[in-house]
Amino acid sequence: MSERKDRIIFKAETSGYRVKEILKPEEKAVVENVFQHAVYLNGGVDTLVKLITDKDYVGPASIAVFNEGHTDFKSAGIREGTEIAVTPDLLRAVGGGFSVDLSEAETWNAPPAPLERCGLEEMNLNMRVLRDVIYTHPSREGLVPLLESVELLGPMQVFLRAQTPPSISERARPYIERLMWALFSGDLKPAAENAGQILGLGPGLTPSCDDFLAGLIFSLKSGINLLFNENDAALPGFIDKFSGEIVKSAKSKTTIYSVSYLTEAARGEAPAPAISLLYAIVSKGPDDVAAVSRKLIQMGETSGSDTAVGIYYGMRFLISRIELEELNETA
Repeated sequence: MSERKDRIIFKAETSGYRVKEILKPEEKAVVENVFQHAVYLNGGVDTLVKLITDKDYVGPASIAVFNEGHTDFKSAGIREGTEIAVTPDLLRAVGGGFSVDLSEAETWNAPPAPLERCGLEEMNLNMRVLRDVIYTHPSREGLVPLLESVELLGPMQVFLRAQTPPSISERARPYIERLMWALFSGDLKPAAENAGQILGLGPGLTPSCDDFLAGLIFSLKSGINLLFNENDAALPGFIDKFSGEIVKSAKSKTTIYSVSYLTEAARGEAPAPAISLLYAIVSKGPDDVAAVSRKLIQMGETSGSDTAVGIYYGMRFLISRIELEELNETA
């Protein structure tokens, strides 16, 4: 490998299994944006590749890297708009500056789905643990108040008292309520329309409501495979259509980063802590759920907590369908 003296080399520890599908050797990628602990690379498709410094948050389209001399990407001088030449073992800035050595990177694959699931009582306890961990997130700029307001203030105050100024969660709440009711009713059009109303709403590179929708459709897409039963045979196809409508709308309503995140979610893909959380809810105990929930809500400023709220809503939807079915069987 020929190197210039000023070249900064990042070593890749793990690389998600989709990275090589997105970054092709015959085409150059472009640095879409640079943050302290993340760099987004655009390979010309809907899913961006994300360089990260914390391998705990690796996912299908991310690369966890390190460099002994630089603890973050900003200090390494990586610039937006830089073209990246791609080879199977190396990503290299055209004209010099930095490179990412992929030669020793392990391929990251999602962990296998659990073979057995908890009973309803255990899953409901795990859901309460998830809710309580979400409450501990220090920021109230995103959608955490969506879960806590009704319990802490009571429905009369939340729904009848004017919010001045209205918070993100209060602006989103009516649409999310109608969205979830449409999902329960199996009515695709209002479900997609209400999701479209909140796309792009909220703070963050991926706005809060986009993170919520990503968590929701990821948990629906993946959770149905864990909780599926033969009496719900039409549900997977319905979820696929719903997810596809959200991704289609996102392309004209929100950021390229959200489109990438939502596209992954529609495939049933997500960062490692989100996958682990889903598996823990259906197959493990409260301590495991609490540990992975805390890991997820630490992702970004509000991205992890808003994704967790979406997962809560999605899993609550799926578990409720099982509860309803069991109730009907005993009636």
